[in-house]
Amino acid sequence: AGVAPQNLKETVRVIVDELRKLVEEPVGAEEMAKVRDYSVGSLRLSLETSMALAQRGGELLLTMGEIEPIESVVEKLRAITADDVMRVARRIVQAGKLVLAVVGPDVERQELAELLAATAA
Repeated sequence: AGVAPQNLKETVRVIVDELRKLVEEPVGAEEMAKVRDYSVGSLRLSLETSMALAQRGGELLLTMGEIEPIESVVEKLRAITADDVMRVARRIVQAGKLVLAVVGPDVERQELAELLAATAA
């Protein structure tokens, strides 16, 4: 994301806090519903053209050996629970294993590293 240099530390703090929440607190039912609806809508919109459908089919055949029906993917997306999100977050968001890439002037590496290290897992 593009962030003004003066907002970098606060932005990293907010991101780390949100990652911590994903690990420690279940996502609320309303937010889960919004994310599910968004994901399903985004999937459907991304496959509106014949070219997109053909590309998806080709990629799936090459990588998986079969084409999974779109409705099957939609069912899987709708079945994701807050517990699923927490389980995956706990596996991915681990203290000492987060990585941050920053391009810009006057980056204070040590301070940013300390912010990342503050992430509990």
